Amino acid sequence: AREIIEEAFATWKSQSLADVTFEYAGTTSLAMPQNDGFCDFLFNVNFSSIGLSNDVIAITYRNGAINDFVRRRSDRILVDADIVINPALSGSWITDTPTDATQLDLREVILHEIGHLLGLAHSFLIDAVMYPAKPRPSTDAALKALFRVPKRSLSQDDAAWLGSLYTTAAFEDHTGTIAGRVDYAEDDYIGAHIVAIKVGESDLSLPFFPNENSGDVIV
Repeated sequence: AREIIEEAFATWKSQSLADVTFEYAGTTSLAMPQNDGFCDFLFNVNFSSIGLSNDVIAITYRNGAINDFVRRRSDRILVDADIVINPALSGSWITDTPTDATQLDLREVILHEIGHLLGLAHSFLIDAVMYPAKPRPSTDAALKALFRVPKRSLSQDDAAWLGSLYTTAAFEDHTGTIAGRVDYAEDDYIGAHIVAIKVGESDLSLPFFPNENSGDVIV
């Protein structure tokens, strides 16, 4: 699995609009997720022992906790992360390039979990690596056709969100800002996707993050 893990990390690192780097530090003897200052990949953890259903494909612990709903730039501060792959699904994993969206591509799953490690939450855009669901064989064919196969590269949404967290001069030069406020019955919200439409071009789906001081949404 090491080669697949390294390829997934390389995909995130290759983004020119973000400044991230990784270093291989060896293997681990851990049997359970622990806050030890390293990103550990664990393939033998019984999910029921950590309170999760065996339907869960994988989970990422950031700084000692499960955190799928990262919202702020400050969440890029990473002390520890452990990625746990469900061993109950080991018979379903594939490592060759998938040809069907229902296949459990180990590289795609690890790519997704590394996104959580880096501070990204789930995306509501089906094309994104950070989209949180996979279709089942029984899923309607028209819906399955919407999924990108293989999903081994980052979408624009993934890359832009990464760039907003680990900003480079190139990111600042190639992106603009739309500021506004999203209210939903005066309650907290997990997120919003804002679509800008340019005449004569495809819709542009843009990521967002809330301003930590004002609560305004910045795109």
